[in-house]
Amino acid sequence: VWRLLMLLLFGGWILMWVMRPTSAYSKFWQSFTKDTTTKAYGVAGSFTLFYSAPVVILAVVGAIYLQLSKDDSTRRRDGVRVNPFSFPAVVRGPLAVASAAELTCLVLFVALLVWTLSEYLSTKFAKITPAYLHKHQLKLWERKLEMVGTNLGLVGIVCLAFLFFPVARGSVFLRLLNVPFEHAIKYHIWIGHIMMVIWTVHGLVFVIFWAVTGKMTELVQWKKTEISGLSGLFVYIIGVIMWMTSLGPVRKKKFELFYYTHQLYIVFILTFALHVGDRLFCAVVGGILLFLLNRFLRFIQSRRIVDVLSARMMSSETMELTIAKHPSLAYNPASFIMVNFPVVSPLQWHPFTIVSSSKVDTEHLSLLIKCYGGWTLTLKEYLKNADTSHIVEAAVEGPYGHDMSYVARYDVLIFVAGGSGISPFISIIKELLYDIENQKVLAPEEIILLWAVKKSDDLSVLQLITPDFASRFKIDVQVYVTREDGPELEKPQTTASTIIFSTRKSQPRSISGSEGIQNGILHAALVLASSAGFLFVIGILERFVVYPVDHNTSDLFSRSLGGLFGYIATVIGVVVFGGGTLALWNR
Repeated sequence: VWRLLMLLLFGGWILMWVMRPTSAYSKFWQSFTKDTTTKAYGVAGSFTLFYSAPVVILAVVGAIYLQLSKDDSTRRRDGVRVNPFSFPAVVRGPLAVASAAELTCLVLFVALLVWTLSEYLSTKFAKITPAYLHKHQLKLWERKLEMVGTNLGLVGIVCLAFLFFPVARGSVFLRLLNVPFEHAIKYHIWIGHIMMVIWTVHGLVFVIFWAVTGKMTELVQWKKTEISGLSGLFVYIIGVIMWMTSLGPVRKKKFELFYYTHQLYIVFILTFALHVGDRLFCAVVGGILLFLLNRFLRFIQSRRIVDVLSARMMSSETMELTIAKHPSLAYNPASFIMVNFPVVSPLQWHPFTIVSSSKVDTEHLSLLIKCYGGWTLTLKEYLKNADTSHIVEAAVEGPYGHDMSYVARYDVLIFVAGGSGISPFISIIKELLYDIENQKVLAPEEIILLWAVKKSDDLSVLQLITPDFASRFKIDVQVYVTREDGPELEKPQTTASTIIFSTRKSQPRSISGSEGIQNGILHAALVLASSAGFLFVIGILERFVVYPVDHNTSDLFSRSLGGLFGYIATVIGVVVFGGGTLALWNR
């Protein structure tokens, strides 16, 4: 029942975007807005109800479903169904690695955009009249050019409606699809590229139109009730800065530049709201609100300080970092956390894969850190020289990870890793061994680990796969040392040294996770509270500020000010109402 409800919600939401450019939709929309426009919400309420409400309801239903579907019962191997659509179809090129299913979805998404633009233009071209051309002193091709520019902007808004779903860590939608965040981020990249290309052409078309009609001053005008060129220019400048710094060559060589310029998303959303006004902003506010709520919950968690219990120097380049964890915190194997050491850098956050299992190691969490960059080398020196009588503090965000239970369905498991890439497999193997020992899954016939390392002193990392029951199962470990010959391999291995740090006498400050993301019932409550807060604030503003001036004509009140009201309502809904609900829950 839950799955059927979610499928109907998602299918209906997609159908809305498919039907939006059609003449049948236009007739329906006129009737719908007439029935749903009120003094409190105006036409913006109709946009919210029709486009954003399904997204919010889907998030609530999905969160409840995920909470209710948690099952600790014994899993049995019922065989593995091969899905050819999950196989990689592209492994090189601008799309990176993409499966057939991902390519199919990408093609369908592009088809939706092409359909939207073509249907918009065919419908509106047919409505051009000689009277309109004479009144505005336009040639037919000039009017068509203007329409192309306008509707390219609307097509870009379709992209924005989808843009924030893949980029929210721990997102309900990603967990429902069991898509890892690190895989889903490429969907955000694809949509972002498409959106910015469309909006680039959108801007160029209008510049050409204004140039040929002698109206270039439109570019620097900020109109009261119409969409203005200057506000659009601001949106585009912010978007281009984020876009250019996110391109592969820049992102790989100047990651911090990419990361910090991407924090301009909050300004980008604001300028977009000022450009399009409250109605179109409310059409995409569902995805924006869910993303801002996710970001707010992550921010709250990242403000908490936790204690580092120990650091073990596994080799000259590798160390294991152990952090206190609350016993109730459970996470999937191969999960990762974001870590910040204020004494090393108050701004830098780095992701590390967890090598421990929450089932085996109930009171601590371990990370494997390869020390070869500036930040990691500085961290290593700090930990080696730290006074063990002092408390070593860190800030964390996470854990984030997807369900890996499908691993137990296979008769033979082959893990292939290079260097520190062994980290996720260590946690998978540890949890798998625990589940086998406790008869939660059937033991595979064989587990094979193929690992390539540069130097033999990295082999001490294998000590991390040491549950007490590991010796009862067959694990075939094949290691390939690539930068040492025979004599060097015969040298005795260095013994790992462990540095134990002091903690608070009563109880170490431990990672407890972000309840607002991991607890499905709480997350549903936070989404509802944030949405209710948005509706309350926007309703007050529309009823007592907008309506007395505009009377739902959409012709008298400032479009940009209406968009600002929508933006303010979204932020207040998330921070005040969502944050207040979280505070009450934790009392």
